[in-house]
Amino acid sequence: MYIRKCRRKNDGKVRDYWQLVESYRTERGPRQRVVAYLGAVEESVRLGVMRAAKGDRVHQKRLFDEVEPEWVEVDTRGMRVERVRDFGGPWLGLQMLEMLGLGEFLHCVMPRGREEIEWRVMAEVLVLARLCDPCSELHVAEHLYERTALVDLLGVSCDKVNDDRLYRALDMLLPHKADLEKHLKERLGELFELEYDILLYDITSTYFEGQCAGNEQDLSIRPIWHQKKERVRAHILVCFLAYVLWKTLGQLCQKAGLGDEPRKVFEELSQVRMVDVVLPTRSGLSIRRRCVAEPTKHQLILLQHLGLALPKQLETCNL
Repeated sequence: MYIRKCRRKNDGKVRDYWQLVESYRTERGPRQRVVAYLGAVEESVRLGVMRAAKGDRVHQKRLFDEVEPEWVEVDTRGMRVERVRDFGGPWLGLQMLEMLGLGEFLHCVMPRGREEIEWRVMAEVLVLARLCDPCSELHVAEHLYERTALVDLLGVSCDKVNDDRLYRALDMLLPHKADLEKHLKERLGELFELEYDILLYDITSTYFEGQCAGNEQDLSIRPIWHQKKERVRAHILVCFLAYVLWKTLGQLCQKAGLGDEPRKVFEELSQVRMVDVVLPTRSGLSIRRRCVAEPTKHQLILLQHLGLALPKQLETCNL
């Protein structure tokens, strides 16, 4: 088999098309028949078709070896920014969560079953949402989740996060309370060289009544939107996990010489946004790049002291 070029005139323009042709013998001599019409394809595609037709199994050492870049002309006057979302807060919380090994731990104790979205991922949504903006599960599902970068950081699309799934995640998380406390005790000791036999946490100093807005407490338990006893216990567990993230950030700040003010650091880095930069081309297509905004000089200093680096762009596959 071989590739044959066909030239046709269409709308006053001469265009080249390609066919995959096979030779065979007949009583009247050799003949050719078209196996496939390839259309107007690039040289790299024709080369791939020829290799496949010949049964060539030569290992391709590098991806895109024979592919030449396709150049397009961008209309800079039409460049625009879309979908501005909060990135810094959720990203920083996820860094603390990974540092504590919570994601890996939840993966072990909450193995995937028949559910569409893993319960450990929904538990991470609850904890990170509580850290960034304490609110009800309904508010998380309908408002908070879509305006943050959690969609890209966790890889779960907005339509998959609803209040029912978040409530179920609370039910699935509560049975692992004792194991979570043990894991966090050991992990915090390893990270910050803390030596203790028993770790006690006191929640009596936090508010249990009144308005949530304007309160400076780190462990925001109230208001509680649950009536079932087990759901209330699960809610407090989520608050405690978010509180541990706060304290982990506080330990990092102390270690980095930034004092014991994790809230100020968190608020400063929460100003980092993620945007979609849309570049229209002369051909009518648009190039969309998901980018993280460049940090300010102050934010960059904080990140350097904490030993963290922002990603410049995200490539995710939403579930």
